Amino acid sequence: MTDASLDDPSTRGAPPGNGADTEFPALAAMLAGAVEPGEADAQQEQEPIAPVPESERPCFRVYDAWTPLEGGRKLKPGVWLHAMKFNGKELVTSDTWICGPLHLDAQTSDGTGNNFGRLLRFRNTAGRWRKWAMPMEMLSSAGAELRGELLSMGLAIEDRARADLARYLQERPPSKQVRCALQVGWCGSVFVLPDTVIGPDAASVIFQSGEHGHEEHGQSGTLDGWRTEIAARAVDNPLFALGLSAAFAGPLLARCNAEGGGLHFVGDSSTGKTTILEAAASVWGGANYRRSWRATANGIEGAAALFNDCLLALDEISECDPRDVGEVVYMLGNGRGKARASRTGSARSVARWHSSVLSTGERSIATTMAEGGQRVKAGQAVRLLDVPCERQHGAWDTLHGHSSGPAFSDAIKRASRQHCGTAGRAFLEKLTRDTQGMVDRL
Repeated sequence: MTDASLDDPSTRGAPPGNGADTEFPALAAMLAGAVEPGEADAQQEQEPIAPVPESERPCFRVYDAWTPLEGGRKLKPGVWLHAMKFNGKELVTSDTWICGPLHLDAQTSDGTGNNFGRLLRFRNTAGRWRKWAMPMEMLSSAGAELRGELLSMGLAIEDRARADLARYLQERPPSKQVRCALQVGWCGSVFVLPDTVIGPDAASVIFQSGEHGHEEHGQSGTLDGWRTEIAARAVDNPLFALGLSAAFAGPLLARCNAEGGGLHFVGDSSTGKTTILEAAASVWGGANYRRSWRATANGIEGAAALFNDCLLALDEISECDPRDVGEVVYMLGNGRGKARASRTGSARSVARWHSSVLSTGERSIATTMAEGGQRVKAGQAVRLLDVPCERQHGAWDTLHGHSSGPAFSDAIKRASRQHCGTAGRAFLEKLTRDTQGMVDRL
C-alpha cells in the first residue's frame, strides 16, 4: 500500500492511555444503537499531530482512536507501519495499516526459559478490549493459526499485511515479564483458570494457550443460588454429598501430595447418577464441563490434562471401548499420559495432571473390563471405586418435597445449568489464602 492508496499517512504514537482503558461516551452510544461503530471512533476528538519523520522510519505505531494529522487527514485506529519505499525515482514515505488497535503489554514465559509468548491487549470490532496470552510458536508456518485465532476473537486484520503483523509481534519484546501457565491448576501459590488467576500473587501469572475457547469453566447464576438449589438438596442424600465433595477434592490433591483417583457411580438408567455428575460439574463450570467416556484413551488423556487440579467428570462408561478401560483407569490415577516420540525421535514432554474423577455407568469397572477380555487388577479397583446407586429413590434418600426421584433429578439438573462455576472459585479464594494450615493437616 502507498500513501495514495491510504486514507491517511501517519505520525507519532497517540498519547499514553489513548482509549485502551477509558470509557468512551461515543462507544456507549454506539452500543446503545445511536451510532455505527465507525461513527463512534470518528467522534473521538484529538489534537492534530505531525507525521512520523523520515529519521524514525521504519517503525510501528498504535493508535487507539481516529487520529488527525496536520493537513486535515486522519489515521484510522489500529497498528500502522510507517516506512520508506522507492517509487522508481526517490524514497517516499509509506504508511500501511496492519490491524485494529493491538498492544504488546508483556513478555510471557513458563519460568523455565521456555514457552515464550506475548500478552496481547486489543480492541475487537465490537469496540471492546480483550486480553490474550499468545504463544510465540503460533508465528511459525506463516502465522496462519495465529491470524485465525485473532480473527475469531474479533480483531480486524489487513490480509495484505500478514508479514508485517508477524514483524510487529516480534520486533521489540516488551520489557515487562509475566509468568505463564500452560494448563489449568496450581502455578506456585496461585490457581489458574482460563479466564482468571486466583490467589494473592495473581497479577504475576497468566494463562497462556493457543486456543481462545476454554468454555468449560464458564459461570452463570450466583453462589447463593448454587447453595440453595444444589448444595442444600445434598442434605440427607449421602451419594449426592459424596459426589459434591469429590468435586472440591481436585485442588487438594497436589497440595497433599496425593495421587488422583475417584468414584464410579453404578446403577440402572434414570436412577440419578448422571444428575449427581452434572451437579458436581456445576462446581467448576457449565454444560460444556462434563465429558463422555466415548473417546479413545488418548482423548481422555487430553481431557484429564484440561481439568488438571479440578474435577474430571466422565459420563456413561459403556460408550468406551472396554479394552481401553483398564488402561484409562490406571492413567487417570497415576496422573501421567503416554510417553511419545517427537518427529526427530526424541522424547516429548509427558502430560501430567492431578484430577479428582467422577464416572457413571450401568456397569461396574470389572464388568466393563470383562467384556473386553480383561481382568480387573487391585490397582485399578482402588483408583476408581465402584459406588452402587441403590438407595430408597434410585440415587436419592430424601426428595426434599418433590413427588418422585425423576422430578427431584430434573430440579437439580435445571439448577446445575442455572447456577454453575461459582462454587469452585469461592472455594479457591479461601484455599489460596489459607492461613490456618488446613492443607497441612490433611
